[in-house]
Amino acid sequence: PNITTRARGMLAEVRKLLHTKLRTDSDLMAFMVDFFKDVARRVGSGMDRNQKENLLLQLHSVDEIVAALRMV
Repeated sequence: PNITTRARGMLAEVRKLLHTKLRTDSDLMAFMVDFFKDVARRVGSGMDRNQKENLLLQLHSVDEIVAALRMV
């Protein structure tokens, strides 16, 4: 598989991990406040969970996110 296919697979795995560890929208927001304040500050009040996850994935690497999830 090419890099794009691998990258998509990694993002899908991170999304699964986010949903497993952070079951509610409130859990996701608390996680971002604790570990990714820059993302939490950019979240708009009308954003759904998918949009918040997309923002997190755009601004931080998979490795950073997985490392933070290990601390939850």
